[in-house]
Amino acid sequence: MSALAPRFSTGAAVTVRTVPAESDTSSAWPSRSSWIPGAGLAAPSAAVRALGKKKEVAVVVPGTSVELVSAAAEGAALGAYAVSKAGTTSQEAVAAVALVGPADAASRKAVKRAAALGEAVAYTRDLVNLPPNLLYPETFVDSLAERIKGTKVKLKSYDMKALRAGGFG
Repeated sequence: MSALAPRFSTGAAVTVRTVPAESDTSSAWPSRSSWIPGAGLAAPSAAVRALGKKKEVAVVVPGTSVELVSAAAEGAALGAYAVSKAGTTSQEAVAAVALVGPADAASRKAVKRAAALGEAVAYTRDLVNLPPNLLYPETFVDSLAERIKGTKVKLKSYDMKALRAGGFG
């Protein structure tokens, strides 16, 4: 079983887990969850989005191929996004998604990639949804600096004086 905890900017820590399809899922996921048979990218995305007020949702991968696992995981990750009012946390977002299907190494890698993609898309959506009085060059740099804390990524920003000196305008 793989547990991932991407930081969706909706404020919810979304956990995406793979659960082997042949296992007893009653112990892997609480009984109060909503179970969604998934097919491709659109179905899990729409279903997770429609179940936004649920805290836990399970998506059943409709097969064993890595492509289906990837599509279901990406759909669930993208569907878990909920728009929040600027500066607040959305209460509409699904907090956890379980992916019921193959749990081999390739499937876990696909789920990890889907979680990263979902996190990146959620961050981008949050930026696009911010009004210009809250998102401007300085706040954008601050947001990036916060996101890269604890990673090997280095951030260098330039003020207008440095941009002109570098021939950028």
